[in-house]
Amino acid sequence: MRNLALSLLSVLALLGLVSCTRTGGGPCDPKALGELKAALPAVDADMRQALALRGLGEACAARLPKPIAEALQADAEPSQEATLAAYALSQEPGFGEAACPGFEKLFASVASVAPADRPRVLYGGCGYSKLGLVSLEEYQAAAQRRAGASYLAPGLYAWLVEEGMPAPEARALVRAALGVDR
Repeated sequence: MRNLALSLLSVLALLGLVSCTRTGGGPCDPKALGELKAALPAVDADMRQALALRGLGEACAARLPKPIAEALQADAEPSQEATLAAYALSQEPGFGEAACPGFEKLFASVASVAPADRPRVLYGGCGYSKLGLVSLEEYQAAAQRRAGASYLAPGLYAWLVEEGMPAPEARALVRAALGVDR
């Protein structure tokens, strides 16, 4: 995992994605987003998901709530990402609410549900199908690979769109972060 993190940091540094300067409208650094979008097709599927998560966290860090940006950028094993994402969402409950009215209560209730059923409960309870982001099957597969990404993605998509990013652009980036663009 350490080599993957170093590889990601190297790719991001080469692409200039560590820049925090905003040069245009929208919630994220447009230069960094452009470089991220150019880099995503050039890496394999597993690296693409990690790059999309970290790249969005870094490119949008100036405007994202700090706990969310930190969770997206965390250098953690996928099994630990769920805990980091849950903590970030507990610190910023409005972030999940943007995509799911009642998110805080529903998210707390999934702790009592079998882990394999959690994605279905969240997807159905939140009405994520209305977002047009992913199907239930895609959401379940994404949650199985990286539960933390699946917890953050719907709120991230809603936030990006609310902050002025065109929905098709936000959808493509968040789908990459979920690993469903394979």
